[in-house]
Amino acid sequence: MSAPVYLVSADSETQRAKDVTVKVIKALEKEYNLVHVANCESIATVKHVLKSLVTPPRLFVVSGSYFDEETEEIREIAKRAVTDIRVIAIPNDLRDLDREGGDKELVEYLQEQVENSGVPTRG
Repeated sequence: MSAPVYLVSADSETQRAKDVTVKVIKALEKEYNLVHVANCESIATVKHVLKSLVTPPRLFVVSGSYFDEETEEIREIAKRAVTDIRVIAIPNDLRDLDREGGDKELVEYLQEQVENSGVPTRG
C-alpha cells in the first residue's frame, strides 16, 4: 500500500470542509491514498496547523469563501510553512454551486485538481 497523502483544508465552515473533502477522497480512493488531517477555520490558524503536523501535508485546499487577497495570503503562509505543498484554491463561483445537489461540480473540480497535482498515486 502506498503512503498516505495528507490534505489540509481552510474553510470557516468546518463541517462543510469535511463533507466536501470526504466526497473527494471517496471519489479518488482507488487511485490515491488521501487523508484529510486538519481544517484551518481562519487565516490566523494556517501557519500553526501546518507547522504542528508531524508529517507535512502534500495538499492544501482553500475554500472559495475567502476574498482573492485572503486566498493569496493563505497561499503564501502555506508555502512558507511547507515549501512543497500544493495549494488548491476553490474559485468563488464554485463555492455555493450545487449545494443541494451534493456539490457535484465542486467535487469534480477538486478531483481534477488532485489528479493534476503530481501527488503520488496508489500504483
